[in-house]
This record gives sequence, structure tokens and C-alpha cells, in this order.
Amino acid sequence: MSIAVLQEKIRARKTPLALVLSPEADKLNPKITKNFTDLYGPGDMAEAEALRYHGSQLIGQAAPLLPAVVLQAERYLRYGFMGMDVLANLVNMAKAQGITVFVVGHINKDGNIAGPKVLEHMVDCVLYFEGDPNTSYRLLRAAKNRFGSTNEIGVFEMLDDGLAEVPNPSQMLLEGRPEGASGTCVACVMEGTRPILAEVQALVTKTTFNVPRRAADGFDFNRAVLLMAVTEKRAGMKLNLFDAYINVIGGLRLDEPGADLPVVLAVASSYRDVPIADDLAAIGEVGLTGEIRAVSHLNQRLAEIMRLGFKKCIIPKSGSDKAEIPAGLTVYRVKNLREAIEMAL
Repeated sequence: MSIAVLQEKIRARKTPLALVLSPEADKLNPKITKNFTDLYGPGDMAEAEALRYHGSQLIGQAAPLLPAVVLQAERYLRYGFMGMDVLANLVNMAKAQGITVFVVGHINKDGNIAGPKVLEHMVDCVLYFEGDPNTSYRLLRAAKNRFGSTNEIGVFEMLDDGLAEVPNPSQMLLEGRPEGASGTCVACVMEGTRPILAEVQALVTKTTFNVPRRAADGFDFNRAVLLMAVTEKRAGMKLNLFDAYINVIGGLRLDEPGADLPVVLAVASSYRDVPIADDLAAIGEVGLTGEIRAVSHLNQRLAEIMRLGFKKCIIPKSGSDKAEIPAGLTVYRVKNLREAIEMAL
């Protein structure tokens, strides 16, 4: 069932969103528990079967009234594979009656779903709801999706009356961007099929340590160190004497090659203490020899940059011959890092 259909059902019936099943076996109807205890004997199997009967009865009653059911996975996983079998049975039962099923689980310290992998296999889509706890914005990411791309994201804002969709994530991520400040550059990355603009900030300051410090938030640390090494070698900047810090605003994580050039330009801007023009964005992958390499979906990126009011954009010269340049957008094609830095600064 699609989100649009789910929303229509909720609006039409004016009912609660979902039935939440998080039962405790010892709090079920004593008659139900006794029947299964007499059949299987005391133990986990009797409790798991009691949960199966309890859930199937409630789902059958909720089917004509509610569009969705929420299953708390932890209540079933405590019974091992017997509990997993009960959970899978309830999921299939709800789906057969046209009810959307949300299985809520926990994650471990590594960020993976806790419990056996079969929990992920039984569902059609695995979603992670994440974001910076210090902001009101949250990102919904798909780690598995049988019906679409796993690279799509949804951006939501927590308001007084609940979560609200942010229809224009790029504008949200660029809110509050300082004007005329050094060490900042706008990147355009692809999240699935959606181009998103994000602000990359860098701070380069003279080090007081024998080994300069490096830190990155929202960008891969090893990639950041590599880009600084390329910048030092190919652009002649003595970054070995400076600490360098990189931050991506808004809690977004930039993990595609097209964000390389904005990171380097932000570092160069902070190093020289010269601001990049407020109406300029950058796109491109940086190679180890300092060349600027082509990126995918260039037309979509340029259209998004123009839509948000930017007038200039630095793009790779290679692979941009057939690019459709929007009217009113000035494009600078560069071959290497030195050209890009001189063009931006």
C-alpha cells in the first residue's frame, strides 16, 4: 500500500493511524494462556503461540477499521525463532488483509538492526529515522526497498503538532548561511534521483601541535584527509602547518564524489581567508593528480542550482560538452584544482 493510499484511508475514515501490538505474554487473557499451556506445557512455546493467537484476533478485528498495524519486534524476539515465526505469521496475515505493517525494532551500537537478519528479510522496506538531536529536522533513509531506490531520503521537521514534511530540503539546508564569510561553499549532491544542495564549511587554522589535527562531520574522514593531501600537493597550500575541520550543515552526510570539489574550495577559502561568492556553487570529483572529473546527473544538478537562485557554478570540463545549461546560469568549466581555486577565489 502506498503512502498516498494510506493517507487517503486515514482522511476518509477519520480513525487512529494504527493498531500498536506490544503484548506481554503474562498480561494476556489467562484463559488463552492456560489453553496453550495445557497444549504445549509451560514454557516459551506456549507463550509464543498465545501471542500468535492474540495478535491474529486483534488484526482480524482491526482490518475493517484501521489502515495500519505496528508490531513491536522486541516483544516477539525474546522467544527466539519461535517468536520470529509468530512475527512473520502476523505480518503475512496483516498484508493479506490489505493492512500496512510497521515492524519497530532496535539498533545496536554499530547502527545495524538488532536481532537476527531474518527480521530484515521478512519486510519489504527497511527505514532508518535519523538526524542531529540538536535540530528539529529528521532524515528518513531506506536501507532496503523492494519497490524503489534505496538512495532516496525524506526530510521532516518536528513541529508542535507533529512531524511535517519538508518539500524543499535544499532550501532548508541553506537557511542561515552566512554572507561574505570565508570557508564555506555550496555543494549539489544526488540523493537517489533528487538533487540536494548543502553547505560545506571548513576551518583552517595554524596548528599548535606537532601533528596537525583533522576532523570531519558529515563527510568521510579518510576522504577528507586525502583531499587535503591533494590540495597541498597540487595547489601549493601548506596545510601540514594548519589544523583543518570540515562540517556539513543540517545533519546531511555527503558520501558521493560530486562533493569533493566543494570541500576543497571551502578549505582553500578558509586557508586564504577569502570568501567564495554567495551565488556560486561547485560540482566535481577530485582525482589524485588534481584533475576535476565528471559526475552523473549534471543536468538535474544545474537545474536545482538555478532554481534556488544561484547565478554561477563551477563544473568539470570533461563530460560537460552536452550539458543543458539553464538560462541565467553562468558555468565555469575547469580541468584541474588550480583552475577551480583561482576561479572561485
